[in-house]
This record gives sequence, C-alpha cells and structure tokens, in this order.
Amino acid sequence: MKHCFFRGAILAAVFLFCSCSPKIATVITSSEETSTVVSCAIPPVLSDLMESFTGSSARDLISAAEIQKNLQAHGIPVVSCTIGKDNVFTLKTGKMAPAALPLPVETTARSIRITCTPESIQHLVSLLPSETADTFDLLMAPVLTGENMTADEYIDLVGIVYGESIADELKASRLTLTLDTPAPATLTVTKGTGVETWMAKGRSLTQQFSVSNLLTLQEPVILTISW
Repeated sequence: MKHCFFRGAILAAVFLFCSCSPKIATVITSSEETSTVVSCAIPPVLSDLMESFTGSSARDLISAAEIQKNLQAHGIPVVSCTIGKDNVFTLKTGKMAPAALPLPVETTARSIRITCTPESIQHLVSLLPSETADTFDLLMAPVLTGENMTADEYIDLVGIVYGESIADELKASRLTLTLDTPAPATLTVTKGTGVETWMAKGRSLTQQFSVSNLLTLQEPVILTISW
C-alpha cells in the first residue's frame, strides 16, 4: 500500500512539473509591481494512473490549501490556490514586488531580470509543504538532484521507471510564459553563451519553453524583460 501511495505521489509531482499545458501568466504593472497566475492541466494518462495506483484523485494527492499557506508564510501574497474537478491546478498571487519572488531578481525603471539556477529552483521547491516537497525527490529531476544528465537521457530514465506514456508526456510538455507589460516589451533569455530574444507586437508577449530542459538545467538561465 505504501508503494502504491508513493507511485501516486510521484505522479502528482509529474503533474505539477510535466502537465501538458503548464502556464505562467504575469501582469507587470511596473518594475516594482507584478501579479501572477500559475495553472496546470493534468493529462488523462496521469489522471488514470493516479486513480489506478492509489484510488485517489489529483485533488486528494495535492493539498492546494497547504501550498497556499506555506507560500504565504514566505511572503508570497497568494490569494487563491485550487485544484478543480476538471483537474486544473491554479495559483493566483496578489500584487507583489518582483523582489518578493524566491528567485534572484534585479530591476531598473523599465526592466526586470530574473536568474534561474538549480539552487534557486531547489529553494523554490523547499517552500512547498513537506509532504509535497518530498514527492519531488521521487521525480529524480537532475535540476533537483544535481546529477549531470541531458534532457533526452532524463526522458529515457522516466520511461524506464514510470512507463513510456509518462515519458511521452514529459517529452511533449511545454511551459507557456505570458507577459503583459506597460509598453511593448522584449524578452531575452541568456544561457551560457547562447542568447535568444523575442519582441512583443503589443503589450503582451507569449513564449514556450521545454519542461524537460528546465528539469535538466545545469547552468544559470537569465530572463530579462524590458519595455
């Protein structure tokens, strides 16, 4: 029974990190004020596996109320955190200064620069309730374990341990980032010597990133939003 619970717990963790459509939508009022909505929709293949291993739904395995409570205790103004009957997890924050984010942030009058590192992602996971944070250990994500592994190698490992259907979900998973800014903006992503830049046609900019690349992150990635 304990084994079945942990299989369900890892599926819950995969759901949060590797759902088909994880989304982050941030409204930037100024370089000193933002608000964010994070949402994830659980794919049927994960929902079915959760039910078969544990007899419990995603709503039972993920404590939205505890996640909200813990993040609030760390100064993040979460106004709601829910998982609905449609298996969509949604977290909304109130207005907050970018500096309140549990990530390294630098700001100027017309820009916000966020640095993502394995250490900062590990810190972010540590802010979750202990029961939820513990399940991420079972995810075996190199960004959390410190292991040097490519995205393809990690996808293969997930397939061996949890099945090809889960590996396929991870391979196809994309994180969608949407930014609403005070004026037409430019998003620059710097990783090592590589730089990619996208320019908004209006005051909204949307870009997608591979989840498997995020879970195998080994060096800092810098996101700079300027307007």
